[in-house]
Amino acid sequence: VAGPSEVLIVADERNDPSVLAADMLAQAEHDPDASAMLVTGSEALARAVRRFRADDGANILFLSYEPYPASSTEIRKALAEGKHPAGLDEEVYRYIQQHGYYLE
Repeated sequence: VAGPSEVLIVADERNDPSVLAADMLAQAEHDPDASAMLVTGSEALARAVRRFRADDGANILFLSYEPYPASSTEIRKALAEGKHPAGLDEEVYRYIQQHGYYLE
């Protein structure tokens, strides 16, 4: 039985906004309960995709995030050396230490 669908697209400025918008609209137009979400750190991309937004009430969400300043490799290296990775939230750091994550 077909029902509402959801799509979550993670993209950056290298992606074509018209293609992203088409993918989102293709999912969101099928059902009033369907959702299409775009997660991007690029405000320019989000604005460009919004220009293609349907006016038919499709449920399209735009989510933004701030890219983390260090790679996961840098974080793991610092943790393996017993260092607190720069920019890592203190509560997250304590949790990692308590559970012994990333020690190898």
